[in-house]
Amino acid sequence: MDAKTIIITSGWIAIALIAVTYIYIGGVTLVTSIVVGLLVMAAFGLTFGLAFGLEDTKMRSMEVKARMDMSEELTEIKTAVSALSEKVDCIKKELEV
Repeated sequence: MDAKTIIITSGWIAIALIAVTYIYIGGVTLVTSIVVGLLVMAAFGLTFGLAFGLEDTKMRSMEVKARMDMSEELTEIKTAVSALSEKVDCIKKELEV
């Protein structure tokens, strides 16, 4: 299992246990319902924060930067190859004469 999956699962289990204990001790009232709702929102925040969080966007930006660097390098290589092909053509012309 992935580390993110373990963290998300353990977070949901912990929040569920806390919510059940809180409702068992405090009974079903408006206050306990609000607290349990906040706990569930925290669990969703944990889930989506880890699943689609900043780490993925950092990795994507690094991939985009790497692709841009590769395209720049390929452009430099193309110019170098075209310069070499011109030199080769000049040498061929000199050898033919």
